[in-house]
Amino acid sequence: VFDCAELNNTSAWTQNWYADDSSCQSDLESILVWLQLLVKEGPKYGYYPSPEKSYLVVHPNFVEKAQTLFADFKVNVVTGFRFLGGFIGDF
Repeated sequence: VFDCAELNNTSAWTQNWYADDSSCQSDLESILVWLQLLVKEGPKYGYYPSPEKSYLVVHPNFVEKAQTLFADFKVNVVTGFRFLGGFIGDF
């Protein structure tokens, strides 16, 4: 985990870090800002995100909006995915 003041804005999102993996929970627009900051600031701390290997779990009603918002990052938008030994979303 690196100490970037902009990413530690806990009023906008909730982060989870496990080894070299990170996650964020918030509304789609805030997650997009978080990802933009992570991609911009991460390399300064030796953290190199791979958004194209990332999964954004959303409610089925938000799949299209998420795909549009995160298209530049090529994030995989899904309605369910494994997470830290468990599962989030639809099976």
